[in-house]
Amino acid sequence: MIRRGPLSDVLTVDGESVALMGSRVFRLGPVAGAILEMLADGPLPSDSIEARLVALFGAPPDQDTTEAVAAQLRELAGHGLIAIDA
Repeated sequence: MIRRGPLSDVLTVDGESVALMGSRVFRLGPVAGAILEMLADGPLPSDSIEARLVALFGAPPDQDTTEAVAAQLRELAGHGLIAIDA
């Protein structure tokens, strides 16, 4: 399951998102912002996130969808914006 980290707030305007975590500010692209919005109501499995992203943005043209989503999730987790539970 994937869940949001300890964020203070997330603001999205015109596809650009900014996440606040403590005193840190993160500027996010549309995909990362969409992931954080999806997780606002609670944890989701990665396959559900993948399906929602494909519905919103389509499949990446030159990359495996599952790998692309996994890479984005790892990047967000690396910054503490999300947690990936085993």
